Amino acid sequence: MADKQKLKPLKGEEELALHIAEQSDLSLNQAKELIQKHGNNLKKIEEAAKIYKAEG
Repeated sequence: MADKQKLKPLKGEEELALHIAEQSDLSLNQAKELIQKHGNNLKKIEEAAKIYKAEG
């Protein structure tokens, strides 16, 4: 059940993904991955984006 819930797009996911991609210099797909993993918690997404960018 949890796996199915992860695949369901969040409300406003596209706009949030665009915002994250622009702010963190990640691709849109990378931003969407972070949203799927962390939900709509912007603080966690931004922290993960910094780590993601540092690793890549």
